[in-house]
This record gives sequence, C-alpha cells and structure tokens, in this order.
Amino acid sequence: MKNNTSNRKERLLTTAEVSEMFNIKKSTIYQWSHTGYIIPIKFGKKMNRYYASQFEALLKTQNS
Repeated sequence: MKNNTSNRKERLLTTAEVSEMFNIKKSTIYQWSHTGYIIPIKFGKKMNRYYASQFEALLKTQNS
C-alpha cells in the first residue's frame, strides 16, 4: 500500500498508540512496516510514527 504522506494534517501515532487503537500486536505492526504493508514516518533509526488511516485502509481491505 502506497500512500502519499506529504501535506497531511493527520496526527502521527506511535507504535503503542496504533497497537491500542486497533488492537494489533506491536510485533505485527513492526512486521507490516518491514514488509511494506504500511509505511512508517521515520525519525532517526528507531523512532517510527504512523498514520491511522494507513491501518484503517489495510484492515478494511483484509476484512473485505
């Protein structure tokens, strides 16, 4: 899934926030990020942030 992340006004979420919001294990989020299902916004080597809309779209397509 490729999303244009430029010029977004959506708040960036931490891995923990995404995990809690969507009831997804952190390890699953890391795996999806590594395989390209979601695209993290990187701040340094270890700090990733995510847009909730990426997870909403991904989960919607999986449940269809």
